[in-house]
Amino acid sequence: MKRLFITAALIGLSTAYASPAFANIKFCNRSDRPVNAAFAMRINLSSAPNPWVTRGWWSIAPGQCKVVSSEQLYASTDYGYFAERADGTKHWPATGGDFQVNMRGLCVQAGRFVIVDYERWPECKEPPRRQVTFKLFSVGENWENYIVNFD
Repeated sequence: MKRLFITAALIGLSTAYASPAFANIKFCNRSDRPVNAAFAMRINLSSAPNPWVTRGWWSIAPGQCKVVSSEQLYASTDYGYFAERADGTKHWPATGGDFQVNMRGLCVQAGRFVIVDYERWPECKEPPRRQVTFKLFSVGENWENYIVNFD
């Protein structure tokens, strides 16, 4: 009986560690005006090219947060964000000055969208699409929820 209990406990433990880890990526508006936000992630395929997928828009009221991804997160996957005030007076990440290493130009468009981007930039520059600068980030190895604050 004791052997059966130990075997069952080990099977349960191995199943718990083998199951996928899910976490949320959340965008929070800490500013005093409404913000529209877009989310990006690079899809790692076994064959090239590895496309970026951009999704938007999430309208976030001051003091509110929205979950933009509640999928399995991978430390090796690149994620990104772009946000702008609803009135267009401020952007995150801030643009201008030197182009920073952890930034990438990706496509967005007006209204709700999902764009799979294989880096065909001419398509991105034709209305209703436009290219904006996303700030890239990774979630690390700890698989915890990740929060981006727009101040």
